[in-house]
Amino acid sequence: MNAETRICQNCQQKFVIEPEDFGFYEKIKVPAPTFCWLCRAQRRLAFRGERRLYKRKSDFSGKEILSMYAPEATVKVYEKDIWLSDSWDPMKYARDVDFSKPFIQQVAELIREAPLKNLNIVGNAPNSEYTNHITDPKNSYLVFNSNHPEDCGYSNGITFSKGCYDVSYAGKSEWCYQAFWINSCAHTIFSSHCEGSYDLMFCKDCVGCNNCIASVGLRNKQYHIFNEPYTKEEYEKKPIR
Repeated sequence: MNAETRICQNCQQKFVIEPEDFGFYEKIKVPAPTFCWLCRAQRRLAFRGERRLYKRKSDFSGKEILSMYAPEATVKVYEKDIWLSDSWDPMKYARDVDFSKPFIQQVAELIREAPLKNLNIVGNAPNSEYTNHITDPKNSYLVFNSNHPEDCGYSNGITFSKGCYDVSYAGKSEWCYQAFWINSCAHTIFSSHCEGSYDLMFCKDCVGCNNCIASVGLRNKQYHIFNEPYTKEEYEKKPIR
């Protein structure tokens, strides 16, 4: 079978289905897609929208609250503390499965009728109201899908990290900016896929390194610029710093 170009039924842009894709669809017995890969990704991600926050009225108290659900969304939303309390009876919304109707349809109906909590925050969240899908944040703003961030902002997927801004997927890191997929790093900016390093700028795939600029694939190195070694004195005199 040859590659086939189709028109996305959503965005009307052309996309290609490769022969190996057709083989995979046949193997798992599903039809070929009618949406392009990007529209398919958007459709999958639309179910979980933790990174966008709205103001809306609580369907329990009537107070204005911050919520991951838009005010026009046709769902009931309670404050997290109310949702977790005994102030309402969840069994009021219980129902038996109707085997004459599609199961997914019944799940959708239940989601629309049963109350949802406004934000998914586990533990305490001092000075971190604008966060979601998060555990024990502290002094953090617009941080999502993270665990124990402190003094962080505009970040996603960070764990036990402090002072990180515009960072995605960082573990046990401190004072990093515009970094992606880093672990145990400090003072690392505009860098990705680095581990156990500090004082990095514009680096990628560096492990156990420090004081490196615009370098790739280094292991246990220091004072490198464009992967070239320098003495400490030469490095500190370079105008790029």
